[in-house]
Amino acid sequence: MSSMDNTVNNGKNKKYLLQGGHDPYLILLKACEEGDYETIKFACEHGYLPKMPSMYMNKKFELYKQVNFFSSFMATHSLESIKYMFTQPNVDIDSLDSTPYHHAVLNEDVEVTKYLISIGKFDINAKEPFGAFPIHYAALNKNVEVFKLLCTLPNIDINAMDKRKLTPLHYAVLINNIEVVRYLCSLPNIDINAMDSDNHTAAYHAALNDYVEIIRILSQKA
Repeated sequence: MSSMDNTVNNGKNKKYLLQGGHDPYLILLKACEEGDYETIKFACEHGYLPKMPSMYMNKKFELYKQVNFFSSFMATHSLESIKYMFTQPNVDIDSLDSTPYHHAVLNEDVEVTKYLISIGKFDINAKEPFGAFPIHYAALNKNVEVFKLLCTLPNIDINAMDKRKLTPLHYAVLINNIEVVRYLCSLPNIDINAMDSDNHTAAYHAALNDYVEIIRILSQKA
């Protein structure tokens, strides 16, 4: 059973948000660790995120991923729904300060990203407030086919850095996304020794979090 299928803990932390007096960041971090995605969704839908400093959220990448996921129509809805919304006048389907690509690539249905590419309206190399490109967000998607699709596009830099000098490899490692790490390490131009703003490589983060399989993959590439 995947964490997204976990219904035992879903919603149990909402009461702490409703009570007030608690740090929303700590509540949502706990919810994420417990697989309580209903609480994260509730927070996104009811305005709790502005109370939580974005810089803190960005340091915990699984929470970063889930908040972006539940904050976005593009990330959560079916291709049919997204196509319909694009036909409606004056409808803003993007709820964050990012392009639709940033959130489409979080959707596990690769057809959503293909659809956006076919429109040709958006910049695949646009940055969001943290300086991350859509390729960074794609590294958070457990469906490696979405990441592979972006890598086939022109002018995609698989070693691109955000404001903290984190690469897509760093992003994938930080949420233990094994298949994306494996694919990145199969590419001849991947820089596995790229350092973030704290002078840490992806391997450092893998070791710090005891991600044994990722350590093995990176060691074979070195």
